[in-house]
Amino acid sequence: MAEMGDGKPRSNNRKRQQMICLRVSPAESAAILRNATRAGYNSAGAFARDLLQSTRQSERPLRIYSGRLSHFGAALHRMADAMAARGQADLATTLQRLSADVAALQRQMFQEGGDASESDS
Repeated sequence: MAEMGDGKPRSNNRKRQQMICLRVSPAESAAILRNATRAGYNSAGAFARDLLQSTRQSERPLRIYSGRLSHFGAALHRMADAMAARGQADLATTLQRLSADVAALQRQMFQEGGDASESDS
């Protein structure tokens, strides 16, 4: 099997065969990577591809907010696990509920016609 960086040719059956290169400064590169991570992307390429292919301007902020919500939900879940391990079941339950609320909000953000205010309690 070919490995990245070994200089061997890759399959021509890939869906993505073309590359577009863009020169950026070190500060721009850091900002792009930081924004991609904050938005929940695994790579700057995936982040850029999504931004460039999005035809509806309103999708961009939703994806960014959804990525941030993912980080918050994951942090709440980790805190719930830590509290449960320390025997603080009530706090763990509250944190788990908040994490589930964040996940529900994310799903609602992308439902057609969904109103995010419906989940407020």
